Amino acid sequence: MLKHFSFVLALLFSFSASANYQSDLIKGKKGPGDANVQWTLADWLSQKNKARLMDQWLAMHRSGSWFDLTLSGASQQYKLKTDNGTSVISSDKSAQTFQADIYLSIFNLNGEYKKTNDGNESYGGAAGLRLLGSSSQTTSLVARYGWRRLTNLVTQERWENQYAEGALQLYIVQGCGLNGQYRYYFPVTSNQGTRLEGHRVTAGVFFELSIFRVYADYFQEPIQLSANGVVTRAVSDGYEGGVKLFF
Repeated sequence: MLKHFSFVLALLFSFSASANYQSDLIKGKKGPGDANVQWTLADWLSQKNKARLMDQWLAMHRSGSWFDLTLSGASQQYKLKTDNGTSVISSDKSAQTFQADIYLSIFNLNGEYKKTNDGNESYGGAAGLRLLGSSSQTTSLVARYGWRRLTNLVTQERWENQYAEGALQLYIVQGCGLNGQYRYYFPVTSNQGTRLEGHRVTAGVFFELSIFRVYADYFQEPIQLSANGVVTRAVSDGYEGGVKLFF
């Protein structure tokens, strides 16, 4: 009887030791001096939360495409109001604008052209960085520094302004969002001695399907012209509607 009892105890001891050894391997326990770490439900939830945060971070920062190209064209209808201190003149104007954007990873190159119905023509380019976003069709923030040549084709007066701007694109739902842009023109004097400075503010909404976008913007562009002690303030205030293609 004693022999059978001893055999059962030995068998139970062996089974217990084997179970403890396997548990230590699962927990990463390497020796008798290590702390006895237990895997709890709180640990599992914490690990799951960390994994989810890592997935979100990767989704926000991975590059959707290293190369993006966008082309756009739009029509503007606006009111031009000029005030030289003695008289105020208001007139309706229109313009056609075209833009191209190239993205190489986070680096941006921008080109633009504009012509108005009253004989003004402008074109220029800028270089910048995409500070937020992974492609042209994600929520993004872009900062640029550029150059623009503005020419009055009637008088042949010409200004060459440098400018700094920021552009924000915010998707509200898939295929629909808001955009805003602020541009500051650094002061410059024309080839006929007229000093020009000002800024431009744009805000609008867009709708898109695949590579095709339709957008409508409101813009305001106040500028100040100074020549021979006379200061003229001109404000362009109106709307722009156009289409954009993504490649």
